[in-house]
Amino acid sequence: MSTIKIEKLLNITIICLSIIVVVCGLRFVSNYSQEASWDRPNNEEDFIYAINEKRYSDLVNTMYLRKNASNPRGDLKEYLAIAEYYRNTSFYKMYKEVGDVEKADKYLVQIDENKKNIVDLTFIIDEINEELGVVYIE
Repeated sequence: MSTIKIEKLLNITIICLSIIVVVCGLRFVSNYSQEASWDRPNNEEDFIYAINEKRYSDLVNTMYLRKNASNPRGDLKEYLAIAEYYRNTSFYKMYKEVGDVEKADKYLVQIDENKKNIVDLTFIIDEINEELGVVYIE
């Protein structure tokens, strides 16, 4: 008689724990999907955080996640230009080091375009060049 009660108690416990695990899993998926959603608005705070922490490589990832901005304005346009500047400078350095001057020059043109869109945060250009070890860009 006591083994039947123990089995019944264990079955109820297993069912309760299963329900808790399912609810926690659904809550996790719900929270994560909101954080990593492709439909997430273009939040400038992500860019500001990366700039304040001098994590310029994170700007490129954030830029790709926010690429759906059809017509960025103001600060967002400048943050995207900084991210593109970092990406293009990285490619410029890579192609320059391997001796592919043609591709390096292609990225140099893009770098000049990015510089035109960086107005208030021009000091970041020097910080990016220092981080990447780019001494001089013609």
